[in-house]
Amino acid sequence: MTITKKKGSPSKRKGSTWERAICKFLGDVIGGSFIRVPNSGAFIGRSNSVRKDYLSGGQIRAAKGDIIPPDNLPKLVIEAKSYKDFPFHQLMSPGNCKQIDEWISQTKDCIDDGDVWFLIIKINNKGSYICYENKLKDEFVIGNHVCYNDYIVTEMETFVKENKDTIIRLCT
Repeated sequence: MTITKKKGSPSKRKGSTWERAICKFLGDVIGGSFIRVPNSGAFIGRSNSVRKDYLSGGQIRAAKGDIIPPDNLPKLVIEAKSYKDFPFHQLMSPGNCKQIDEWISQTKDCIDDGDVWFLIIKINNKGSYICYENKLKDEFVIGNHVCYNDYIVTEMETFVKENKDTIIRLCT
């Protein structure tokens, strides 16, 4: 009898599972093939940004964020996070929410001028949320949301379904 050991830490597997779920959801709603960036981990973000100097445009595009969008959406960058808990109260309190600030920073580390980025967050037993720049607020239909500094946080599935055409237009 052969026992197959699952690869990666439990948190890495959880993140990978969430990324696959996002890919399926976006493919079903927006259309096209969304896939996970293999072993993403900030391949061109932060101190790894020097890699942009020797990678081709297609390679750079494939290494941005956690999700590779279809070819027809070259300006789309998606970072995905899946966590057990999140301090939602900090989004509405004076001061900053260090956790979301760090996630936004990670997302913005790999974008280029003209890119449209989304941070998609899943919190256990709470839901899935999407965060994006407030400067795009007039582009999108949004329901219940929180304005946090220069960003908007709202429920993810409804947002994507209601704004599918706008996402396609902005990211083409």
